[in-house]
Amino acid sequence: MIKNAEKRIFLSSLYIGSGESELISALQDALARKSSLQLHLQLDLNRSTRPGKSSTAKILLPLLRSYPDRVHVSLFRSPSLRGILARLVPPRYNEGWGTWHAKIYGVDDELIISGANLNESYFTNRQDRYVHFKPHPALANYCFDFLKTTSTVSYRLLPAESAALTTTRTPSPSAHPYTYIQEDYAVVWSDQDTHPHYINDKYRQALIEFQSKARVESASSKPTPTPTPTSTPTNPNPDPEPDHVLLFPVIQAGQFNIREEQEMFELLFRHLGRAAPRGSGGSGDGDRPLLDLTSGYFGLSEKYQDLVLGCPEVDVRIVAASPKVCVCKRLLRLQRHLWSNTRRIHLPRATVHGCCSASWEEWAPSPSSSPSSASISVANTSGNDTGVVQLCEWEKEGWTYHAKGMPLALPNPNFKPVLTLFGSTNLNSRSAELDTELSFVMVLPSPSPVPESESEASSTSDGGNSNSSLDKTKTNTNTNTNTNTKSDPERETPVEHLRKQLAEEVQRIREDSKEWKEESGR
Repeated sequence: MIKNAEKRIFLSSLYIGSGESELISALQDALARKSSLQLHLQLDLNRSTRPGKSSTAKILLPLLRSYPDRVHVSLFRSPSLRGILARLVPPRYNEGWGTWHAKIYGVDDELIISGANLNESYFTNRQDRYVHFKPHPALANYCFDFLKTTSTVSYRLLPAESAALTTTRTPSPSAHPYTYIQEDYAVVWSDQDTHPHYINDKYRQALIEFQSKARVESASSKPTPTPTPTSTPTNPNPDPEPDHVLLFPVIQAGQFNIREEQEMFELLFRHLGRAAPRGSGGSGDGDRPLLDLTSGYFGLSEKYQDLVLGCPEVDVRIVAASPKVCVCKRLLRLQRHLWSNTRRIHLPRATVHGCCSASWEEWAPSPSSSPSSASISVANTSGNDTGVVQLCEWEKEGWTYHAKGMPLALPNPNFKPVLTLFGSTNLNSRSAELDTELSFVMVLPSPSPVPESESEASSTSDGGNSNSSLDKTKTNTNTNTNTNTKSDPERETPVEHLRKQLAEEVQRIREDSKEWKEESGR
């Protein structure tokens, strides 16, 4: 992608690893080859300025010195850590008050959305998810504009000798709240009218306006038309091509009171609960939805725990890193006992080797065939129905696990996932309350039966690259996803019903946005 860049490269990550000389060289070559090429980087300040010779800030200096007018590095710093505490908390630990965590890798109109950082281990032996979008101007512009919006409340990284620097030398961020020099680089605050510790209201309003504008523009765009079917009372809008999908960007920035991811989960569970047929509690029903939740740092947000436990109509399977492949060893005890401590639920260990490319049966071995399986029933205080929650631990020799996301499907190998969440969120309390995250909900076309031999896993693949059917999906962010086939309401599954409800809700959003745009233009 970088080698073919013509106009812009925009990269967003927590940091860039010290060993990424190949990446830096590729960026250098691209800038040298194309004189009009612009490079935009959005990173986390605290993580990128850790002390040491190989910090992200230092490895970017050659690019900044060679192309000062074409390389733009923005560093986001959480405003939650300020005052005397900011002076006392040492590096590394200061990242605990929130980070910039979005993972976007764009070149011109081509995109990769991931949960991976730009570090050697992610390119070699750390399992993660990557969803590649071929040139899609609307989606690329959305992500680029999101980064530009954040850059207005971020610091700029410059060489210390840069002529743009207008402040005096100070030893640390706490000594001067706006700009400081650290050895051979400078960190310059971009908005002299706003104190960097008090950006909450400004950034929140900027994100709200950004999302509102994006929704109006998406609603105003006409979906690709198809000749059939015609409008009917039950299907008031012509459907797009059957291979089109819906893509919903969701921003979660809890410290700025932006909680779109949380609202999405609440909407999803509410729809699943309403759509489930009566008496569908317990396992074994062929039409019960199966929701997979996975994260390398398993510590499901308490609000998400409440949603899982409060919706017995849905079976839930949690895939987390086993002790051997956990990126952060300190989380192991939390991972193994979190739910048993908070909900009095015992989740015995069930190791699933190669689960990301396995069939549904290998993903979730049944209790009767595998004594190590972790299928349990969770009591529901609102009734007698029960849902199944299963904990699986991912393990592969020589690898670590960092994948994250949420596929939703029927527990049947003949059907592909119908909905998935992918992006930067770890689904934990930190992601919900402290970090700034960007993820996407992808609603796929209605599933159709395929031979068992062709069934694919709903998550990631062996070997560190996404092998999901999502990677092969033609994407159109402006299309409706009503199915082209008339369904029998009595035989409609909860997931099919959910897709129909989501499609109707999207259409209402489009109509409301169009009406709002017309009124605002008067």
